[in-house]
Amino acid sequence: MQPQSAIRVFALDDRSMLRSMLEGSLNGLRDIEVVGRSTEPSDYPAELLRSHPDVILLGLGMRSANPLKAMLDLRAYYPAPTFVYAPHGVQPDERALSAAQLGALEILVAPPPNDHARLREFASELAQKIRIAARDARPVDLTKVRVAFRVATPQAPPARQPERLERTPDVIVALGASTGGVEAIRAFLQAAPLNFPPIAIVQHMPAGFTASFAARLNAICGLKVREAVEADRMEPGQVLIARGDTHLTLRRAGDHYIVRYTHQNKVSLHCPSVDVLFDSFASAAGARGVGVLLTGMGEDGARGLLAMRKAGALTATQDRASCVVYGMPKVADHLGASAIHGRPEMLPGMLLRELQKRETPATV
Repeated sequence: MQPQSAIRVFALDDRSMLRSMLEGSLNGLRDIEVVGRSTEPSDYPAELLRSHPDVILLGLGMRSANPLKAMLDLRAYYPAPTFVYAPHGVQPDERALSAAQLGALEILVAPPPNDHARLREFASELAQKIRIAARDARPVDLTKVRVAFRVATPQAPPARQPERLERTPDVIVALGASTGGVEAIRAFLQAAPLNFPPIAIVQHMPAGFTASFAARLNAICGLKVREAVEADRMEPGQVLIARGDTHLTLRRAGDHYIVRYTHQNKVSLHCPSVDVLFDSFASAAGARGVGVLLTGMGEDGARGLLAMRKAGALTATQDRASCVVYGMPKVADHLGASAIHGRPEMLPGMLLRELQKRETPATV
């Protein structure tokens, strides 16, 4: 029996076996209750408005409905925190990244339906994410919910001609993000000049999706973006995205820096971990490093950012108002790890101005 304050969850998926397993696991918890479900594209608007959930689960493997159309409707007319998940065995495709771009908090991949131990672990992790989302993510304002759902078109980011710096600062950038990071990273990179200092990025994302994520960013940004490979050299104007299953680190190689992949054990509950990336920047780059921590659940990256600041690096966090979930930046801010705070699209300019101040000799 759930208490009256239980977190209300709605499941939108026509794959009944996986949905039923997740519902059973979640309903077995005292603080979470699945209050609605839908398998047909015609009935989920009415069911949502009837059940008023706090969090939505959206299956990307739906066969009777277009999950992206559902995501568009949800963001336009019932913008509750939404997690999208793909069934096991489904190859990563553009739908997952499109859902994240449209506002899904996170991309998840379900384990095989006959692997009960991994299903329990998956449901436990999902429950923890649901709790954090219900607590920290932007809530639904039911006074503004539209009664009629219809297809909506998301606003495309304004077109922009990237600038070019007269001189690239002699620094290297480490950037970390989690929940809501797909759009925050896009905004940051599109605001960066063409010859911005080299960037290494950890975005919490399942294995198999990071290469597509990098390719999508490369198509819409002036910077060159790709998934990192072992011993990649960090060059101005280049962005390296960590693979979704192994920790990425920075190493000094003579007069330049390269990235290396290490172990696959979870650190700060994640692999790849932002803390691992930031710690390696603190050790290898010191004051030549720049650390940026964007929106995300939990605290991965907060202590690593503090280590970078103690090593002399310039550090920044996304501000609370623009975060989808003010979790990782919040912990970093409380630790005193961040020198700069701002919206993702403002941070590149803010960092460059601060770097210029550091290089300008003080006048007596």
